[in-house]
Amino acid sequence: MLNIFFNYKKNLIFFIVLMLSIESVAAVESSEELEKTLGPKACASCHKEETRAWKKTQHYKTYKEIPRKGIAKKRAKKMRFKQIKTDSLCVNCHFTAVKSGSRIKTVAGISCESCHGGSRGWIQVHSDFGGRGVKANEETPEHKKQRHFQAESNGMIQLSNIYDLAKNCYRCHTVPEEKLVNIGRHPAGSDFELIRWGQGEVRHNLWHDENSNNSLSQSRLRIMYVVGKALDLEYAIRGLAKATIDGSYFQHMAQRRDKAQASLKDIASLIDNDEINKIIELADGLKTIVNNSDYLTVADEIGQLNKTFSALTENDQLNALDTFLPKPEEYKGKVYHP
Repeated sequence: MLNIFFNYKKNLIFFIVLMLSIESVAAVESSEELEKTLGPKACASCHKEETRAWKKTQHYKTYKEIPRKGIAKKRAKKMRFKQIKTDSLCVNCHFTAVKSGSRIKTVAGISCESCHGGSRGWIQVHSDFGGRGVKANEETPEHKKQRHFQAESNGMIQLSNIYDLAKNCYRCHTVPEEKLVNIGRHPAGSDFELIRWGQGEVRHNLWHDENSNNSLSQSRLRIMYVVGKALDLEYAIRGLAKATIDGSYFQHMAQRRDKAQASLKDIASLIDNDEINKIIELADGLKTIVNNSDYLTVADEIGQLNKTFSALTENDQLNALDTFLPKPEEYKGKVYHP
């Protein structure tokens, strides 16, 4: 009997040590990510008009508004969060956080690095146009190409990288957190659509012309539309992979997947594209069950196919999709104009 007690105690101590180790590793990984983030002030010194546009958006307003909302407090209470601004589950999507000594400090709402990636590794090269005193309009094409390559290699997500940029939208707007939905009663994702939301109030296409916040070209919007639908499918499947019970969260993710899949089939009826056809085939082969080990593998494959589509597809192959694209009057929120 004594041996059983000591074995139990030994195993319990091992389990506690293991869990502490896991938490420590998670904390280190989180810390490394946070250390890459400098906060919006680091970008605002050069991107003045873009900053003015940002301050008109809900992304900016979340910093002050979210913690004051009664519904947010109720959800936090259900989830047993002590502080909305310091709990990582809220911070992940509603705030920009930085490392301040040994503490995590929220400094803004959803801001520059929420979309373009932590800037510590690329901000210097990103703002170097060829040496001291050289302005952006004086930069040589060769230097610009090299600068973009170096910045992207160090983690910057450029506007040209539609898939990686949009991925940051869907990882939050699909709300892939089971307990937050089932227990906290947080809405299980928004009706997010990449063009309608991305070309509305959050648009800040002002770098090359600070007097005109123009929409992207029609050819660019066509690619965005398809990438958005495929990302919606990918992140619905990633959400299903996190589900542990057949509850509200699981059902919503299944419905989201079905809706995105139907949209992709509509797209495939107008264009013949190998990546889109393969994405549909992968999704069609999935069974809708909790704890399906295939979900993450399929989501990864869909993501890679989508990234290939966004980089290699010729724009003139997508002309038939114009009838699907949201009209400017359907864009979410008022576009900023200087």
